[in-house]
Amino acid sequence: MSTAWLTLADMNAVTSWLLWSHRLASPLGGLTGAELSHVATSKGIPLTTFDITRAENGLGQADLRIIGRYEQLLELPPLSLSASLRAAARIEPTSPGSAALMRLRSIPETADARREVIANCFDREKLSAVEWLQLADALASASEMLLPPRIVSAWIHQLMDQCMRATDRGYYPRLEALSTLASDERYALDIIRAAEDLTKVPGVSGTREAWSVVGDVRSAAAINTLIADLEAASDERFDNYSIALVSPAHLRTLSADQLQAIADEITRRLSRWSLSSYEPLAQLAAELPHELAEPILKKIDAVHPLARLTGQRNGRDVSDEVELYTRAAMADTWPNHPGGVLNELLRIALQGKDSGTRFHAVTLIRQSPFVATICDTAADVCVSDADATSRQLASYLVMNLATRASENRLRRVLEESPAYRVSALVGLAHSGALNADDDLERWMKDPKLRMAAIYAAGITGHPAINSPLATGPEAAWWRGKGGGVSS
Repeated sequence: MSTAWLTLADMNAVTSWLLWSHRLASPLGGLTGAELSHVATSKGIPLTTFDITRAENGLGQADLRIIGRYEQLLELPPLSLSASLRAAARIEPTSPGSAALMRLRSIPETADARREVIANCFDREKLSAVEWLQLADALASASEMLLPPRIVSAWIHQLMDQCMRATDRGYYPRLEALSTLASDERYALDIIRAAEDLTKVPGVSGTREAWSVVGDVRSAAAINTLIADLEAASDERFDNYSIALVSPAHLRTLSADQLQAIADEITRRLSRWSLSSYEPLAQLAAELPHELAEPILKKIDAVHPLARLTGQRNGRDVSDEVELYTRAAMADTWPNHPGGVLNELLRIALQGKDSGTRFHAVTLIRQSPFVATICDTAADVCVSDADATSRQLASYLVMNLATRASENRLRRVLEESPAYRVSALVGLAHSGALNADDDLERWMKDPKLRMAAIYAAGITGHPAINSPLATGPEAAWWRGKGGGVSS
C-alpha cells in the first residue's frame, strides 16, 4: 500500500483481505479458483470462479452476498465477517466499499423473509446473536412498522441488556443489531431510553456498549437533545454523553456551535474530574477540530496520560510493532508475504487517533485467521524486556484479541507481568478460558485487581462471584444478571 492508513481507507480491500486470508488459512487454501468453485457447488453454495476472483482481489465492488457464502463454505461462525464489516463501514461511510457494506443485510429483503424471521422470534425467551441481527434487519428493512411499538421497545431493551454483558460470538452480531436499529429514526428513542434505563443501575457493567450504540443514532433532534443537556448533566451522565457523541463528532455531523459547546463543557469540568472518567473525555476531545482538541488533550495528558492510547499520544512510530506482529501472523500462512491490509489495521489499532476506528480495526483483526498468533506474540512482548511503550501497546492487543487458543500465553502474563494482569484477566474472561478451578478470590484480595476479578467472575458465571470477597454494587449487579452471554 502506498500510504499509511489513518482511517479504514478502503473497505473493498478489507473485505477481500478477510475472505482471501480465511481461505488461505483453511484446507481449501491451495485450490485454484475453479477448484474452489467446484467444491462450493458440490455443497450447494453458489460460487463461480468470477465471484472468487472479484471477491479476493479487492479491486472492485464484489457481490457482497459472497461474504455469507464464504462463511458457510469455510465453516466460519454465521455473520462473523458480515457483522464486523458492516459495523466498520459505518464509521467510515465514504471509504470505497462502505456504502455497499452498510446496505448488506442478514436476510433477503422480501416481505416473506421478514415475516418468517419475526414469526421465528416471537414469544421466544432466548434468541442467539445471529437471530437478533436477523430480527433487527427485518425491522429496519421494512418501510412500514411490522409490530406494535411496545413490543419492539421491549425487544430493544432485552437486546441491549444482553449486549452489555456479551462476549465473543455473542457480542458482535448483537452490537451490530443495536446499531442497525439506532440508525433508523423509528427506533432511535427506544435505543436512548434503553441506554438510560439500563445504565442508571448502581454497579452496572457495559455502559460503554450501551452509549456507544446511542452514538449510532442519526436523528438530529435526538443528538441536539443530548448536546443541549450537557451543561446541566451530572458528571456521570456527562460521561455517558461523551461516549455517545464520539461517533457524530467523528462523522462531522455536528455543527461548529455544537462542537464549541462540547469543548467548553469538557474544559469547564476538567478541574474536578476523577481520573477514571478521563478516558471517555479524551476520546471525545480527540474527535474535535484541532484548535479545540489540543488545549483539552494537553491538560488531560498532564494529569492522566494513559487516558489516551500511548501510541497515539506520544507520536510513537509503531512500525517496529507492526512488523513484529505481521511477520508472526504471516509465518503460519505465507512467510515473507507483505502484510498489506493487516499492516494498516495494526497501525490503526496501535496508533489511531480515534477510539472508534481503533475498535473496528481491532475487531477486524479479531475476525481474521491471524488473531491467535498476534495475541500470542503480544503476550510474549508483555513478559519481555521490551520498552514500556511496546509492552503497553501489546497489553491493549492482549485484552482485545484474546481467544481460547491463546490461553497459555494469557495465563503467563497473569502470573509474570503485574502491570498487565488486568489485560490478561479480562482477556481470559472474554475468551471463555476461565473455569471454576481458577482462583479468582486471589485476585479479589489485590486492590489493583479487585474490580477486574469481580468483572471476570461475573461475566463468566464463576463461583467466586458469590464469594464474601465479591462485595459492592458491581458484584451485586452481576449476581442479579446471572452471568454473561456468549452465543
